[in-house]
Amino acid sequence: MSRRRLNTILKLAANTSEENVNAMPTLVTSPQNKDVPVDLPILTYEDIMNSEIIFEYTENNIKDFPDFETVSTSQVTNIASTSQQSCYENSIVVSADSSVNNVEENDINLFTDCFINDTLVTMDDDIENEILVNSNGESNLVNCDKKTKTRSVRSEKIKWKRETTKNNRMNGEIYTGYKRNGKVVEHNSIKAAGSMKKSCTSKRCEKLPNRHCQEFEESRRLEIFKKFWSATWEEKKMFVIYMVSKMLTKANTTGLGSLSRRANTYKYFLKHDHFEEPLQVCKLMFLNTLGLNEWMLHNWVRNATHGLPGKLLSPKSLKLKENVGDSNLITSSPKRVGLSKRIDHLQLWFSSIPKMPSHYCRQKTNRLYLEGPFYNKQQVFEAYKQKCIDNNLVPLSICYVYNFMREKKLSIFVPRKDKCDTCSSYEMGNIDENVMAEHVAFKNRAREEMNLDKQLAINENKFYMFTMDCQTVKLCPTLTASALYYSTKLKVHNMTFYNMFTGHCKNYWWHEGDGDLEASIFVSILLCHLENYCMSDKKPIIIYSDGCGYQNRNKVMANALLHFSIKHQVFIEQKFLIKGHTQITCDSAHCLIEKNLKGKDIYLPSDFIRITKEARKNPSSFEATLLSYDFFSNYKSHQVYNSIRPGRAKDDPEVKDLRAIQYNPESQRIFYKLMFDEPYTVLPIGRKCDKINPDVQYDKLYKKPIPINLSKCQDLQKLKKFLPQDTHPFYDNLSHSDTYKSRNGNI
Repeated sequence: MSRRRLNTILKLAANTSEENVNAMPTLVTSPQNKDVPVDLPILTYEDIMNSEIIFEYTENNIKDFPDFETVSTSQVTNIASTSQQSCYENSIVVSADSSVNNVEENDINLFTDCFINDTLVTMDDDIENEILVNSNGESNLVNCDKKTKTRSVRSEKIKWKRETTKNNRMNGEIYTGYKRNGKVVEHNSIKAAGSMKKSCTSKRCEKLPNRHCQEFEESRRLEIFKKFWSATWEEKKMFVIYMVSKMLTKANTTGLGSLSRRANTYKYFLKHDHFEEPLQVCKLMFLNTLGLNEWMLHNWVRNATHGLPGKLLSPKSLKLKENVGDSNLITSSPKRVGLSKRIDHLQLWFSSIPKMPSHYCRQKTNRLYLEGPFYNKQQVFEAYKQKCIDNNLVPLSICYVYNFMREKKLSIFVPRKDKCDTCSSYEMGNIDENVMAEHVAFKNRAREEMNLDKQLAINENKFYMFTMDCQTVKLCPTLTASALYYSTKLKVHNMTFYNMFTGHCKNYWWHEGDGDLEASIFVSILLCHLENYCMSDKKPIIIYSDGCGYQNRNKVMANALLHFSIKHQVFIEQKFLIKGHTQITCDSAHCLIEKNLKGKDIYLPSDFIRITKEARKNPSSFEATLLSYDFFSNYKSHQVYNSIRPGRAKDDPEVKDLRAIQYNPESQRIFYKLMFDEPYTVLPIGRKCDKINPDVQYDKLYKKPIPINLSKCQDLQKLKKFLPQDTHPFYDNLSHSDTYKSRNGNI
C-alpha cells in the first residue's frame, strides 16, 4: 500500500513537460528559515526510481511546518482536463544525507501528501490520481491509474443478501425476514435476535424428584444457549431429537377416549457436565433455555425417522447400504460406445415416449408435452438412465439431457389452462384422494378404450372410427394493423373429422353470419360427413369426442343419429372421453392449421380453406369446405327421446355421466353405458314422444343469413380500408340488424 502511494507521489514530482526542462528550479520555503529560499534540483523520473530514498522527519520538523490548508483530492477542480502542465508548484522535501531506521507505515504516510500553491493536498488510500497544476494555479486530475473493478469469475455466495439472511437466522442474530402483504411478498420485516428466556420457577418442578430444572443456573443455561445457536440447522435438529423422548400417552386426561387428538407424550432433557446422563426438565425450561418455539420443536421431532432429522433415506442410499459387502453382486460394466450412437439412443428413447401438443395454446406455443407420468426433469433423466442400464450403455450427462429437451422444445408441465379442473383441485388439496383415484381410473380406462378401438380399426378394418372436435374460434379479418385491436371482427368456426384408419381429415368452416353454435349445426355437419364417407359398405361407426353438452352429448344429436342409423341400417356408437383429458387426433390437425396461420393475413373466411389445405402434405392434404346458411337443417323436430338422461330421481345418473351411447337399427332403440366395462343398457323412452320415421324430412334451420349486430357491421366497414378492393363486396353484403344490441345465441 505504501509503495504504491509513494510511486504516485514520485510520478507527480517528476511529471515535467519538455518545454519546461530548462526552466528555473522551484523555490520552496524552508520551515526553519522562512526568508531563505531552498534551491531544489530538477530530477527525472528515472533518477528518482533508480536512487535509494530515505525519508527523515523529526517532531520539530513536523511541528514547525507552516499552517497549510488541507483538502481532499476529490475537491480539486477541472478533473476532466487533459492538458499536461508543469508541476514545479509541487514540492517534496527529501533529505538524502541522513538515515532513519525502522520507518513505520505511519511515518511513510506523512510524506504521501504534497503541497500545491501553499495548500496541502492529502492523498486518499484508495485514489491513485495524478495531480497537475497549470500556470493559473488551477489543479487538475488527469489520466488516473485507478484500478478498475472486474467482476469475479466465481460468485461469492456468502456475500449474497439471501445467504446473509439465512446465516443470521441460523445463528440467532437480527435478520430481515419475509412478510406477505396480500399477494405480494416483501423482504422488509426485521426479526429480533434470539434470546434466552427466564428460567423455570415452578414449585411443582421443585417437588418432583424426576425434574431437575434447579440444577441449571443462569451461566450454564447461557452457555447451552450460545453453543446451541452456534450450530447448523442439522446439528440443532439432531440435538433436539436426541434430547426429547417421544412415547405413547399413558393416561387419558381429557375424557374423550379415542377421540382425543393427543397420541404422544414428550419428555425433555438437558445435558449437565456434573452428571453422566441428561437431566429431565420441564417443557418450559427446555424451550426457554434453547430459545425455541413449540411449533418448531414439534415439527423436528414429528418428522424424525429412526432418530434422524427430516425424511427417510433415498432409495439410492438404501440400495448402496444394502449392497455394501455383498460380493455376489457382479454385473457387466456398461458399454462406452461412441458419442453419436449414444445420442441416437437418446433420440430414439424420446421418440418412444408418448407426447401431445398443448390443447388450448397451440397458437402461442409449438411445444410438445411428455405424457409421462413425469413430475420433474429429474424423473425423466432417471427413466432414461434406467433405459441405458437395461441396454448396457453409459448414459449421457443430465446436463446434456436437459439441453436436448430445451432444444427439441419438450416439456413435462402442461400449461395451466390445459389442466383438468379435478387434477388442479387435487393439487391444491381441495379433493379427497379417493375421488382423485376414481377420476384417474376413469381417465385411464377411456384412453385404453380408445387405443383398443384404434388398433382394431387399423388391424382388422371391420368398422369406421372417427374423432371429431370443434376448433377454437377464429376471427376475420386478421391483420397487423393497430386498428384491429379496437374493432370487433367476424367469428369463424371449424368442425373437424379425422379417420383413425386412413388418416383422412375433413374440415367444415362457417362464419357467424351463416350459422350459430347450436346442436342442429353440429348434427347437420356430422350426418353429412357420415353419408359421404361411410355409406359405401355400411360398416359399424364409432365416433370419439369430448363430452360437450350442446355439441356432442344431447337429445338432438341422439335422436338424429337414431333416425340415421335406422334409415341406413348401420350401427353407430358415440364414446366420450373424460373432461379435462380429451386430447384426440383432431387436435393434431388443429395444431397444424394453427402453425400455418402464423404470420399470415386473413381477409375473408374463404382464406381459411386455402390455409387448411396447405397445412399438411403427408399422408394426404386436409380437405376443407366453406358452408353457407342453407346447408343446415333443423333437427329439433321428430324427437323420439325427450331426454337421454338415464335416470329420473335426484341421485340417479345424469347426462354428463354417460360414457358411451349406441344406436341400434335392429331394435330401433338407444343403449348407454356409464362405464366402459359394463354392458349396454336400454335407455327408457318417455311417455310423450314422436314415432320413429326413418324417411322424415327436416326443415332448413335458416331461411336467410343471420344478421350481425350494427356495431360489428360498422367496425367491419371501417376495416375495409386495410383490405384489398376485391374483398369489399363480401363485407358490404353481410346482413346486419338495425340496433347495437347483440342477438341472443341459441346454445
